[in-house]
Amino acid sequence: PLYKKLDVMANRIGKVGVVAATTAMVAFLVWEYGINDSENYNYILEIFLQTIGILACAIPEGLPLAQVIALALTSNKMSSQNNLVKTLNSCETMGSATTICTDKTGTLTTNRMTVRAAYFD
Repeated sequence: PLYKKLDVMANRIGKVGVVAATTAMVAFLVWEYGINDSENYNYILEIFLQTIGILACAIPEGLPLAQVIALALTSNKMSSQNNLVKTLNSCETMGSATTICTDKTGTLTTNRMTVRAAYFD
C-alpha cells in the first residue's frame, strides 16, 4: 500500500512540475518577445534550459530513498521493542497491525491460524 501511495504522489508531483515548467516557459516567452519586443532569438535557448531546470527540480528523485530510510528506522525501532522483522516491507504491515496471533513460542509461522478459544473480561 505504501508503494502505491508513493507512486500516485510521485505522478501528481511530476504532473504539477510539468504544468509549472510549461507555464514558466510561456510566461518567459511572452515577457521577452511579446512585451519587450526583443529581437534576440538566442534567448529562446536560455528559456528552454530554465524550463528543463524547473522540470529537474520537480521530479521527486529522493522519494524512494526517503522511503527506504524511513522503513529502516522503523525496523530498528521495532527491533528495540522485541519485534524482529526480516524485510523492510514488513515494517509497514507490522506497524499498522492491531492484533497479532502467534503460536506458543511467540513466532509467526503460517498465515493459517485459527482461534480455538477466546476469553473476554
